[in-house]
Amino acid sequence: SVKKVPFSKEDFKYDDENDEFICPNNWRLVFGHEYYEKTRDRIRRVYHGETCSDCPDKESCVKQSDIANKKLYTDEYEK
Repeated sequence: SVKKVPFSKEDFKYDDENDEFICPNNWRLVFGHEYYEKTRDRIRRVYHGETCSDCPDKESCVKQSDIANKKLYTDEYEK
């Protein structure tokens, strides 16, 4: 079988009212934390999928390093 291409960040829609992202399958990624990336002089925000284990596209979406749930990294100004 051919492995599907993972969703890109652009496939996730930002919900300004709730400060979270909505994935293409309508699951929510909630704000987890932010940190300062010194090498690029920017603040990064990290959002975590809450229920990725139940998603039919988990295998093609979640990176192996994330294991359980999708993590979405965004710059402070990218929302």
